[in-house]
Amino acid sequence: MKKSNMLIYLFLILALMSCQTEEYKSHRFNYNYYSEKHFFSFEYPERWEISEDDASQFDRFPEKSPDFGLEILMGNEEEIKNSISIFEGVSPNMYIQDENLSKDDFLVNGEKKGYIYSNQFLLEKDNRVSKIILYDTNDDNFAWRYVIISAEKKFYNKNKKKIEKVLNSIDF
Repeated sequence: MKKSNMLIYLFLILALMSCQTEEYKSHRFNYNYYSEKHFFSFEYPERWEISEDDASQFDRFPEKSPDFGLEILMGNEEEIKNSISIFEGVSPNMYIQDENLSKDDFLVNGEKKGYIYSNQFLLEKDNRVSKIILYDTNDDNFAWRYVIISAEKKFYNKNKKKIEKVLNSIDF
């Protein structure tokens, strides 16, 4: 076999290997523990890890109106935690009072799902992407459904498509 043909075959093999897509897993989180109707689901890259809140422990404190959810650990670069937190609860108002937040519509496939708040101060000062997404709710329980994204800017930019895929897959 000629040397030039070997190089072409090697190049094709390397090209095919680089085209492999990352596998995604589905996850369903039941935050009521007593009823199957209180849950959310989403897809995430299989290499990322999930840390769930144990909502059953909060049953002892119903007056606290806790947030129930989980954190997706996206991996670390430079020893900085990068995560997506998904919750249903009552506390996002404490996050969106910040004057450093800009507000935009949050769209999934052209449909408005809520609002996205971005913290420009953290981006400029600490080189961190910090976003809060509040989902519109049309049900009777008046709960807040929200996501908090916290990631180092370089990591966020490198993984933006994966993060968007997770966000677009969330179903409350």
